[in-house]
Amino acid sequence: MSGRDTRYDSRNTEAPRIRTVTREPGTPSSSLPLRPTVRAVPVNAVDGNPDDRRPRPRRQEATRPAANAQGPPAGPPQPKPSAAKRPSDLPPPPTAQPLSIKKDGGPAENLAPEMLGAVYRVIKLALDTLEQDRSFNKLIHIGATCVQDWGARNNPKEIIYPVTPSSNERYRNKKPSDAEMGRWVDIYLKKIRQCFPPIDIRRLEDGTHAMFGLVDWVQDAKEQCSRARKPLTNENVMLHWHPLDSGVMRLHLDTLTAVAQVRASYLKAKEKGDKDGIKRFGTDYRVFLVDGAFTVAHELVHCFVRFLSGDRKIGTPRSLLPKGFEDRPTRGESGRMWEELVFGGCVTYSLPSKPGAFVRLMVEKDGKEAQVDPDHVKEISQGKLRFPLKTIGKWEEI
Repeated sequence: MSGRDTRYDSRNTEAPRIRTVTREPGTPSSSLPLRPTVRAVPVNAVDGNPDDRRPRPRRQEATRPAANAQGPPAGPPQPKPSAAKRPSDLPPPPTAQPLSIKKDGGPAENLAPEMLGAVYRVIKLALDTLEQDRSFNKLIHIGATCVQDWGARNNPKEIIYPVTPSSNERYRNKKPSDAEMGRWVDIYLKKIRQCFPPIDIRRLEDGTHAMFGLVDWVQDAKEQCSRARKPLTNENVMLHWHPLDSGVMRLHLDTLTAVAQVRASYLKAKEKGDKDGIKRFGTDYRVFLVDGAFTVAHELVHCFVRFLSGDRKIGTPRSLLPKGFEDRPTRGESGRMWEELVFGGCVTYSLPSKPGAFVRLMVEKDGKEAQVDPDHVKEISQGKLRFPLKTIGKWEEI
């Protein structure tokens, strides 16, 4: 989810909304149609960013000892250095391999434990959401629809997705079966659960809160395939796709700061037994956490589409275009479509307009919006995932 303009909307509603500018991966920024929405964190990947032309991140291999390296020096055995203890409040990493995190493009060595905890919690909930049954099935639908449309409209040689696991043939206006596409959805989700794409925490320009800078990954995968002495079939190339070669997930520093600071206030209120503070900060924290996780999940849907196409110039087809995006001339919007199919609408949050009010998680569809049930938000923040989202109150015109 990308491109967030932080000007307040002037709609006649109780609480101010955040105005968003969205774009689909591959759409040049100069031709970007501006569309205000109520999403409070970025909604689309951006791969027309000049930063995306920087050298792609490479996987780091363990340093090998020199051929003439000597053993440990003689003498009494030296005590082993004690492993650094993780702060008691820091959750375990969300992926099998350590996250690759940078800050402003450089090492993130001084990242506070509270901020690191915010990154861990947001990414874990994002991955859990993508893996949830309903989301899994909707990813199958999105992937199959993309492949069917690409096969009918593009040069087949431009698409990496194979027709069968053992063939380089292409689809020609034929939709993959659920079982076949489900296999690739499972491969993709397992890969990003094993190793998450590189993360860069920074203050982004133009009100953007997050973006996924996608890059072309096929050449890297072909090199890995050749090193493994595997035939360069499309299936083998896709199997050698690596998340570290997919691009960079850029997260806005202020977005993570909000998650970390509100959670810290919530914990202090619990220590003091402040019931009002527990309710206020607990409600706000859960909204920021859930919305941030849905933001990251949305970005990873764009990454999934690029995993299937193998070409950053081939974007989401217009057959996956939610209502409200009809002004897009050539492309669909896979992230927004995923949200509508899974959640029942596009998710945002509403800031309180008066003291004592709470941040509210909202869902928008067809020009109307409704508040998500706070009890449902609480369940999601605790990992109890069930979709679509349950709303309370009336659906109101935006």
